[in-house]
Amino acid sequence: MFNLFKKEKNYFDSEYEKFLKSGKLKQSEGHYKEALWHYNKAIELNPLCAEGFYRKGWIETLLNRNEEAITDCTASILINPYDAHVYNRRGQAYNALKQHEEALEDYNKALKLNPINSLAYAGRAETKRLLSDLKNGYKDSLRAIKIEPNNEYAYHTKGLIEFNCKKYNKAFNSYNKAIEINPNFFEAYSSIGDLKMSQENYNEAIIYYKKALALETKQVKLYDNLAWAYYYNEQTNEAISMFEKAKKIEPENYSIYYTQGVMQEENEQYEDAITNYEKCIELRPDVDCAYYQLAWSYHLLGMQEKSDDYISKALEIDPDSLYANHYKGCIACNLKKYSEAIDCFLKSINIDASYIESYFKLAEIYYNLYNYKEAINVLKLAIENNNKSLYKIFCNLSYLSFLDNDFNASLNYANQAIFLERNFGTGYYRKYNALLFLGKTKTAEKYLNIANTYGYKEGML
Repeated sequence: MFNLFKKEKNYFDSEYEKFLKSGKLKQSEGHYKEALWHYNKAIELNPLCAEGFYRKGWIETLLNRNEEAITDCTASILINPYDAHVYNRRGQAYNALKQHEEALEDYNKALKLNPINSLAYAGRAETKRLLSDLKNGYKDSLRAIKIEPNNEYAYHTKGLIEFNCKKYNKAFNSYNKAIEINPNFFEAYSSIGDLKMSQENYNEAIIYYKKALALETKQVKLYDNLAWAYYYNEQTNEAISMFEKAKKIEPENYSIYYTQGVMQEENEQYEDAITNYEKCIELRPDVDCAYYQLAWSYHLLGMQEKSDDYISKALEIDPDSLYANHYKGCIACNLKKYSEAIDCFLKSINIDASYIESYFKLAEIYYNLYNYKEAINVLKLAIENNNKSLYKIFCNLSYLSFLDNDFNASLNYANQAIFLERNFGTGYYRKYNALLFLGKTKTAEKYLNIANTYGYKEGML
């Protein structure tokens, strides 16, 4: 009787292991949906199959189903809490969902279980990068490389941190090292594409994004990246075709329709943008961004009633949405409802004091109302709260101070603009105006010549 039971148990074990093995094979071949079916069968035969749950979670991260990945990795951990790999994988899923504190906790657990886990150090490095802890993230990437010199993920994360620190040559070298270790590492090619995009080298960005896509044809994000590279390279038809290919892969992915809509809106194809935003809402009615972008498109088409309706819906979903409040302000500003616009921009600044666009729009309103001192105060506040677009801020401060008859302040701000960008003409033109009204005509002429060489813009930037 005992032997018969043992025989049946061994048969049971071999059956679930058979499905586990075939799932691994399908996964290695890139047949993820088939692999999931085999892992589900293994779990059905053995509900305590920790590896089955782990491997399901692994595939789900590859398919960008991160909520499901967390659920399955958690099931695996409940069965076997001592496998560091599962914490690594769940940490990756948490990061994809922007739950970085939870990810950090998982990588710390993985390292407690295995202090020489190179992948865990690389994952923790990426998490710290996402939490803006670049110094400690960089240290973790170096630890990962020291433990495992051929860890392509560590080199890739090292490159991402170097990119964030604007050390572009070092980042490029780190990405290439990752590719040297693993020529099929598509993420590194994609990151080089991102680097080239940041340098406005769109032709090379296209080359690297294409290399990434040749290695991984099912990643929707790669099509999105290539679409924007084509778009900024003035290859609009090719850009649109990338979104259409992405839709064939994930026809229910609302973000594809949203991003295509944004591109069409930028290209003044408002009717097409509206079609894609509405499809996005059909798939995900709770996404506030599609509503405020719809509001903006309808506003630009002069359909103000629909615009008001959609901006209201966006704010119903999230009253503290930074962008919904900002767009509402932009619409009110265009309609010259300045009091309402000021309230909206002040609210968006209160939500996120580093959001520079709301400062610019607020300063523009005060400029339009001839309240130059208040416009100056707004831009000074912008400098206190962020370090973005400083050249534009100083050029505008110089212009506003000039209009306010404070020519010394205008000269000072112009000098700060020139210090930041010596090859842009507007700063020199601002300096020319200030010097001219300070009675330094000969010196002023020199800066006008420089401004003419580089080109400049009058008025507010």
